[in-house]
Amino acid sequence: MSVLRNLLRRLAPDEYVASVADIDLERLAARGVRGLLIDVDNTLAPWHSTEMDERVVAWLDKAKEHFRSCIVSNSTKLGRMRELRQRLGLETLAPAGKPWPWGFRKGMAIIGTAPEATAMIGDQLFTDVTGGNWVGCYTILVGRVSPKEFISTRLMRPVERVAIRLLQRQGLWPEETA
Repeated sequence: MSVLRNLLRRLAPDEYVASVADIDLERLAARGVRGLLIDVDNTLAPWHSTEMDERVVAWLDKAKEHFRSCIVSNSTKLGRMRELRQRLGLETLAPAGKPWPWGFRKGMAIIGTAPEATAMIGDQLFTDVTGGNWVGCYTILVGRVSPKEFISTRLMRPVERVAIRLLQRQGLWPEETA
């Protein structure tokens, strides 16, 4: 196996869906997933916002019935994280330092799950998916909620598009499941 293919495998999500609301919770449970680590910016809500589409809120409510969940974000807006924790009834961890493994491990400790029983859900290949893969989680890449993003994220999007094309050419890109 080539060095490039090995490197790309670390970037590859296990699943891709257009929206977090399209994730099949029953299928995740059947895979043995018991915990969810979920990014917030452009995964659940637009960057720097707490407003969410009603489909996303309904999905989160359903997820709370069957999974232990924690929002894992690189955000430094701790007031916003407190507001989300209170409004959604979910644990939060911020700033998490993604893609480094300690934030993911701390998130799993908060919800009490092992990597093989945890899914990491986010909109960025190089933070959410790579970090989730690094610690052994099932990874789900979702389409972003809004084009408004942090400057470093905007700078990485073209690189992310190149990586996705390479993953597709190598046969490492999952089919969209929704």
